Amino acid sequence: MKKIPITFSSGCAISNNNYYFSASIDELDSWDAFSRLFIYRHQSDKNWSSHDLAGWKVISVAYSNLLNNRSLISLDKEGNVEFFQQAGEEYEQICPVTNEQFIYGQFNRIRVVQDNIYACGDGAKIYIYEDKNWKNISNNLEEKPLEIPKNDVFFLNNDQDLTFKKNLYDINGFDNNNIYVCGTQNDEGFIAFFNGLKWLEVDRITPSALYVIVPCPDGKTFLFWDSMAHF
Repeated sequence: MKKIPITFSSGCAISNNNYYFSASIDELDSWDAFSRLFIYRHQSDKNWSSHDLAGWKVISVAYSNLLNNRSLISLDKEGNVEFFQQAGEEYEQICPVTNEQFIYGQFNRIRVVQDNIYACGDGAKIYIYEDKNWKNISNNLEEKPLEIPKNDVFFLNNDQDLTFKKNLYDINGFDNNNIYVCGTQNDEGFIAFFNGLKWLEVDRITPSALYVIVPCPDGKTFLFWDSMAHF
């Protein structure tokens, strides 16, 4: 059997011995949207199993065991979400594109915090999954979609800037009233804190872009990493 080279893009722990990974196929062109999702069982006779998501660029994965309903969750950059469960798969889209004249930005991370699922992305968009619905909680942080000029001259003018000022690369916390996001604002690091009511910008020490939030075991402290490593 031919071995197919892959590159892992994200992963999460299911338990002490089981893990969930997303990967892309190396031999495919960069514009070909395709992801392969792997489950690794360390103490099983058959260590690896997988399933494919054609047309998806999975950017982040998470594990949820809410109300004894175990789900392996995959998020692609367009906001598509797969809930991979023993009973079968469920698919949703966080915020469908309503107008192709606008750029809405991609999603970058999905996390399970306490009893809820959160997702964040470009333009400082932040969503929470409640009662089988995605609710926008970006509030004062979110930027408006970027409008694409209708004239053909735009596509010949490289000076046109269609980028968001704020982009969020991670979201994490200890509970639903203690949530942090991190990323960039105007190419420098950005951190904001959610107290359950509103988002408050936090002073940062480093000007570097921030990609990962790690809660510490003390239940009070967070580490913010300027690394592209995925957790």
